[in-house]
Amino acid sequence: MLLKTAKRSATVAWCPVHGSKGLIATGTVANAIDDSFETTADLEIMQVDFAANTPRELPVKGGVKSNERFHRLAWGGLTNSSMPYGILAGGMVDGGIGFWNPPAMMKEGEGEGPGSRG
Repeated sequence: MLLKTAKRSATVAWCPVHGSKGLIATGTVANAIDDSFETTADLEIMQVDFAANTPRELPVKGGVKSNERFHRLAWGGLTNSSMPYGILAGGMVDGGIGFWNPPAMMKEGEGEGPGSRG
């Protein structure tokens, strides 16, 4: 039985930080074309919530455009005060590696992280 879904041609990484509220990152995968024939690349953060009354489609918490598509995506769990959710690393189609700070991408804004009050 399908619990949740996100219609993306994407590579996925789970946030390893305890207290991250079920966050995943999706990066547009290289060498794939979706139903709309888009050629753009996105890096998005979504929240996975398995509660009974939540929508099946995963909500996007934030995202950025990327100049290149992704071969791989990894989410590192080392944190500090400026990176409370760790860091995202992407292996890009051009052979480069890109790094992103997840809170800077999320709609709640920079500085909110595990254990923050809101």
